[in-house]
Amino acid sequence: MRKSLVAAWSFAVVVGLSVPAFAQLRDGVVREGEGARRIRLDGIERKPFDFAAFGKLADWKNGAALSAGVAAGKPVLILTWTDYVPQSKRALTLARRMAEKHGAQGLIVVAAHSAQEWDAADKVAAPKDATFLLAHDKDGEFRKSLSADADPDFFLIDRAGQLRFADIVTESVETACDTLVKESGEDAGSVNMRLKAAADAAEAEARRTEALRQGVDLTNLPEQPFEEPSADVYKKAAWPNPPEDEQARQQLQPGQKYDPFADLPRFSTPDTAWFPSKSVTKGRVTILYFWHPEARFSVPQIDAYELVQRQRGRDVAVVGVVSPIGDNSGQSKFNMEPDFLKPIMTKFQGEKALKHRFMVDPEGQLWEMSTRTYTGTQSYPMPWGLLVGSDGTVHWWGHLGSPKGQAALDKMLAVDPGVQARRQAEESYIKSRTEK
Repeated sequence: MRKSLVAAWSFAVVVGLSVPAFAQLRDGVVREGEGARRIRLDGIERKPFDFAAFGKLADWKNGAALSAGVAAGKPVLILTWTDYVPQSKRALTLARRMAEKHGAQGLIVVAAHSAQEWDAADKVAAPKDATFLLAHDKDGEFRKSLSADADPDFFLIDRAGQLRFADIVTESVETACDTLVKESGEDAGSVNMRLKAAADAAEAEARRTEALRQGVDLTNLPEQPFEEPSADVYKKAAWPNPPEDEQARQQLQPGQKYDPFADLPRFSTPDTAWFPSKSVTKGRVTILYFWHPEARFSVPQIDAYELVQRQRGRDVAVVGVVSPIGDNSGQSKFNMEPDFLKPIMTKFQGEKALKHRFMVDPEGQLWEMSTRTYTGTQSYPMPWGLLVGSDGTVHWWGHLGSPKGQAALDKMLAVDPGVQARRQAEESYIKSRTEK
């Protein structure tokens, strides 16, 4: 029988991985950057950090300059930040929240401002009983020592004094902080040895499983029954933070705290909206991307997301949503008549032999759901869409191709209880067929 794309891909992502690559696959923390710079950053992760680098910073606020002695045995979160850049300012708010959340566990936060306009920067006070230090990178030498390229960038040092995470996406900062504060200094110091042992064990298991799967075609694996997790299990999962709703934040009453997980939308649509038939979404993360045949810039996404469906296999249900895509003013003149759309969808499904489905969003309700928190002044970047958990809750929306969108998808696939339950059921089925 033909070997499954899913099986081959799963085997490939484990066998032959370097320890740095295996570490990143395992830790759930998404890195930024690519090419030579990312290779350089990977090379300095889990190596001793040179605390002399903090001597390149000046005009410290909220406390004295950080030294190796003060930081000994404590995790450190580093942020490079520029106060007049909105995205950077939000990153500073996140860094301060981490100081407040983990101050009792010893987390130290250092925010290094860029050379420009330090005097005008808002010197935010430290939270109570927390170490939250601000300083001026007046010559840019501190950034250079870290290979930081664009504010905001986040780096973390573990309790053993190693640069554990180098330039990670904003969405992974809380996960990284949670990981490091829970570790003892001894555990942090042995991380390289533990990762090497885990990588060797994973490769051995992958080779054993691949040998068992040689006779099983996973592309045609029948749907396996499994008990869906309870609502409480879904609620407790460590979902990625959804895009921030600035309007909801501004409407808070005194004393109220912003909850990014409050009132998350649900994905629900009639069976008649699907083409040519409804996708199987049970135990899968649903990826909804938007397109319209008259919006020529959106059509290439069909091929791109067909590849995603084939690569991600049974973990995802990719859906191309034909919607009245508007510009940032909400205006759209695209034809949504069924007699116009059906022949086009039929043509694409047939010519491209698509494994993913289409659906029609005639009134643009899904499109509106995906754009409700967008504050940009330019047209919506493509691919644009929604990420839906296996319980039907929409957990993320926006630019799917951005580092944030990719990080959100990876996190959802890692934590979705329905995905995990489906995988276990399928693994049991495979073993029952191959170990007789």
